[in-house]
Amino acid sequence: MKQNIFLLLIYASCLISCHPQDKAQTNIEYEARQQSISLILYPSGNADDVRYLISIIGDSLVVDSYYPGRELKKRKKIFLSKNQTMELEALAASIKTGYRNSYLMDDAWGVTLTINGEVVYEDSDFSLGRTFNEGNTLINYIVGLSPIKIELYGFS
Repeated sequence: MKQNIFLLLIYASCLISCHPQDKAQTNIEYEARQQSISLILYPSGNADDVRYLISIIGDSLVVDSYYPGRELKKRKKIFLSKNQTMELEALAASIKTGYRNSYLMDDAWGVTLTINGEVVYEDSDFSLGRTFNEGNTLINYIVGLSPIKIELYGFS
């Protein structure tokens, strides 16, 4: 009888000690599957002069707004709903080929859209509201989620 209780205790301790490892492994796998998206808006002539940076990782959306010269003006973070996250994933998955327009324009806005570290959309003559491809649709959706108003004003 003592032997059965001893074996039962050993079995129970194995189950308890293995459970956190399974949960930790599940969390690591979930974080690896999470999509990361970044959207950078800048004056077309100077990609280093970022004015807006929107970063999305999982269900977190962080918007940084900068003064000219890359001095942080404002930062806001929100958590996205499950529906918003699913919509972002669907829009990101709909981008089949990358788009790049590198013709430099004066008094224009440039944009770079990166998904999981890969540039999928880059345009040096960008304006909000255009939807001629999947990249524009995703960008407009992201800008619509932003808790900071994105203003692409003229430079002249």
